[in-house]
Amino acid sequence: MSFTLLHTADLHLGKSFSTLPPERAGQRRADLLATLARVCRAARERRVNLLCIAGDLFDRPQPALPLLAAARRALADASVPVLLLPGNHDPLDAGSPYLDAAWPGNVTVARTPGWQRIPLDGPETWAFGYARDAAHASPWDNFPGCAPDALLALHAACLAPGLAADAGYYPFTPAEIPPCAYLALGHHHRAAQVAPTAWYAGTPEPLEAEISPATALLVTLDGAAAPLEPLGVATRSHRAVTVDVTGLSAEEIWARALDAPTADDLLTFTLTGLLPAETALDLAALQRELSPRCFALELRTDGLHLPGTAADAGGVLGALARLARAREDGLPADDPQRARLARAVRYAALALEGKL
Repeated sequence: MSFTLLHTADLHLGKSFSTLPPERAGQRRADLLATLARVCRAARERRVNLLCIAGDLFDRPQPALPLLAAARRALADASVPVLLLPGNHDPLDAGSPYLDAAWPGNVTVARTPGWQRIPLDGPETWAFGYARDAAHASPWDNFPGCAPDALLALHAACLAPGLAADAGYYPFTPAEIPPCAYLALGHHHRAAQVAPTAWYAGTPEPLEAEISPATALLVTLDGAAAPLEPLGVATRSHRAVTVDVTGLSAEEIWARALDAPTADDLLTFTLTGLLPAETALDLAALQRELSPRCFALELRTDGLHLPGTAADAGGVLGALARLARAREDGLPADDPQRARLARAVRYAALALEGKL
């Protein structure tokens, strides 16, 4: 008989969103609660056997009491069994709400530091209680072992390729994961598979520009493989738009920028490439124009090379930029060779940064 699991993590309820204006920051905090309600509704409507929240439900160890009450109401409304793990943002510190008994009857909390057997109907289930004092050690050091069809839940940092090496958050390698039907992971905000049966669900609401799309994972355990279905539950979408300005006029850059945002978007707009010498681009004015057109804007220019900046750089890039500028000086303003020279400098910069 199959067992269905809705796996999520890292909602970070109560996050400050300090880079946003106060009103928008408050709206984003409301978004997170709305996303939790949507996760719980999906669990209820699909009649899953278990909703697992693998850590960092809250952004801090002791959330505000109204927020805590709202989260408890949402979990009660799920009307299915819920397994709730503490994480590095909401660990088992003194005063943690995970240590009191005021949780709805359908919620089981991993309230003991380290591994504990969870008494739930279905497969053998183990969950890890995150405590700060031993977070430098591998979480598998004291694991008692499990059946190969067991369900495990853990908030920790897997040291797998492509993931940040967070050595202070119960670090472990994929090779340490024991045979199991499924390991539900929390901590990294992007969904990622780290072993055949081990997944980070990521955050269900995008918190950073690189998270797109944000989902929860619907997992079916049937004794063989564990097929996954991503569920879109986010309140807002996060879009990342990149424009290479090499060879573009200011009018073309503005046109592409103003075509990017929509009113409810969380937009990360990145300008890269080499700005043509004859192009005057007012970045502050561009940001002022873009900001009202989307819910939140991050304008990135770390990959943008201004003509003087590139030509004044040392090494190969500076030499190539100066050579290109010298060649441009003898060309008409509308000569297509100007764009080709600018692209050559752009590709050189990418090559030197190891991005080609």
